[in-house]
Amino acid sequence: MKLLVHLHLYYEDMLEKMLSYIYNLNNYDYDLFVTLVKENGDIEKQIKNFKPDAKVIIVENKGFDVYPFLTVLNAVNLKNYDFVIKTHTKRNMSKGVVLHGRYYIASGSYWREKLLCFIESEESLKTAIELLQNDDSGMISHYKLIDDEIGECNESRASDLLKKLGLPIKEKKFVMGTMFICKAELLCPLKKLSCREFERSDIQIAKNPQRDGSLAHVYERLFGWIVYSQNKKIVPLFYPRIKEIIFNYIIVKLSKYKKYIVK
Repeated sequence: MKLLVHLHLYYEDMLEKMLSYIYNLNNYDYDLFVTLVKENGDIEKQIKNFKPDAKVIIVENKGFDVYPFLTVLNAVNLKNYDFVIKTHTKRNMSKGVVLHGRYYIASGSYWREKLLCFIESEESLKTAIELLQNDDSGMISHYKLIDDEIGECNESRASDLLKKLGLPIKEKKFVMGTMFICKAELLCPLKKLSCREFERSDIQIAKNPQRDGSLAHVYERLFGWIVYSQNKKIVPLFYPRIKEIIFNYIIVKLSKYKKYIVK
């Protein structure tokens, strides 16, 4: 079993924190690709000290974490891997929010911790990989992050991309925040798409480039859609306990936070 691990290190001061998560893969055979938006000798040295055979790629600062991820996918042969882990840096949130009117996310590091739940410990990673051994499982994330919010622009553009891949639309669920572990073979269709699409500005197309309709947000949905189009599904690392469900329900109902669309 071999894994492909991608870390997009936009916030370079978070390298130590992110490597503490990746450290939980030490018992596995994996290739580490780290993308940076500018050259930094000190950062590259720290990465090499952590994993000498890690590959560092400098990418243009566009497409959030999505363009760097596609760059890595296009640089490898996915047939050499069983699973792919996608991660990137996320700052602490300054205030709590309700994700798409469903789940409460507390301020601070809570959001990042949920995004990285599948590699927060060796046990969590083991559980995620065991879940992916099931034939119908294709991608793993936290239950609060598996959603079907689409948005008018996101839906139409993601549908167009899926048609280019020759894949049917079966279910429109995806992982908010685009951090996940999935079966490598499911991402192979993405290599048919051109990263050159990120060269042109999304401003003329997106209703709100920061929240709805930008190409990065479209791909965020597409990553999940292609899982279902290949007869697999996104599975939560674990299901919430009754106490969690009740607490979340009360907080959401009483919350004055506005609906928050994530990227």
